[in-house]
Amino acid sequence: MKKISVPALLVYAVPGSLYYEGVARYMESQVPGAKLLLIQDATHAFTDAQTEEYMNAMTRFVMGEDF
Repeated sequence: MKKISVPALLVYAVPGSLYYEGVARYMESQVPGAKLLLIQDATHAFTDAQTEEYMNAMTRFVMGEDF
């Protein structure tokens, strides 16, 4: 993961991701410059359930802004 050289947005649905939150935090620490977005009250289908929050974060990430 340390060789990834492009911006990376890691999205984790709380509580409904398919893996443990610690894995998401580990990935964030291992991918240079990665950003972790925790979407609360979501399942792994967060793009449907939390569309606005996800799209706002994705737009800010692509524009190089903090979120």
